[in-house]
Amino acid sequence: MANYFVYRPVFKDWEFRTRYRMSLNLFKRISTDLCQYDRYFVQKSDATKKVGLLPEQKMTASLRMLAYGVGADQCAEYCRMAKFISVAALQRFTRGIIDLYSAEYLCAPTAVDLKRLLAETKMRGFSRMIVSIDCMH
Repeated sequence: MANYFVYRPVFKDWEFRTRYRMSLNLFKRISTDLCQYDRYFVQKSDATKKVGLLPEQKMTASLRMLAYGVGADQCAEYCRMAKFISVAALQRFTRGIIDLYSAEYLCAPTAVDLKRLLAETKMRGFSRMIVSIDCMH
């Protein structure tokens, strides 16, 4: 939490963007949407009044597994959670993202989108970017 999510974080916003490939504001928007979509992401107390994990911890573990391809145990250690919780967080995170955003963001580009993307990539010297699945070849 102290790294990114407090009033005076250890790392700056541009470092967050570098590590997570999104702005901190976008991360917070997704976190809010996920908490409203699935109560799993909301911090709760158990029967013994022990406070559970924060949404930021569950999202961070999920994003690190997706972005860096690291195992659940490595993310669990970094985010201080059990391995099975990081796996469950990833499953619920991906389901939430698909359900919340697929209609708007996870769809095939329209002809207008393709024309715009091809024009932008041609200016940057990647004229056949759309053909490559990972935009690296």
